[in-house]
Amino acid sequence: MKITKQQLAKIIKEEKQRLIYEMYDDDEDDLYMEAMMTLFADFSLALEKAKRAGIDHPDMMTAFDDARRDMGY
Repeated sequence: MKITKQQLAKIIKEEKQRLIYEMYDDDEDDLYMEAMMTLFADFSLALEKAKRAGIDHPDMMTAFDDARRDMGY
């Protein structure tokens, strides 16, 4: 069975997230790591879409800053 580079990259990201998550036992650390893993996965997907759409770095950062401000960070 052949897999594409994109599929391999996705498998590696998922496995990396799983391994990082397993390193933490404390409930507080679990919540933190779960949030970080979710952020990583969501950012990765958003960056892939932005790259395909040709969105440049300054526009991407503007979108991030706007979202951050909307959320009160």
